[in-house]
Amino acid sequence: MNARRFMTERLVAWIGPAAIRRPFTHVAQEVGISERTVRDIFHDHVTALEAHRKVETPQWLGLDEIHLIRPRGVVTNVQECTLVDLLVNRNKETVTAYLMRLPHREHVRLVTMDMWRPYKDAVEASLPDATIVIDKFHV
Repeated sequence: MNARRFMTERLVAWIGPAAIRRPFTHVAQEVGISERTVRDIFHDHVTALEAHRKVETPQWLGLDEIHLIRPRGVVTNVQECTLVDLLVNRNKETVTAYLMRLPHREHVRLVTMDMWRPYKDAVEASLPDATIVIDKFHV
């Protein structure tokens, strides 16, 4: 029994992943609890997942952006065609801080990006040995 939520541990363990795939309101209706409780369990579930997340620094890193309400930085592994991370914004300070925290950042050999100056400045400040390659779709 989960004393904090007055439900079984099994139900708490089911709600976290279910709330990733389905709207909070649907999960709440299905199990008979409030949307707020589902949201809290989801938050705890995501926090636990993030604590165990291991970022592998690619040798060929891609920097781009996507607009999800506002512009956000996107970090990719170009060789593997995978998403590495989604940043809260694309500001130079945010990108620089993220790149500085990359484990084994000295392994990055190439960085593909558009010609946006803050990306260039961030890469030069945090990955001085990496070669910058301008993305052909932005030329």
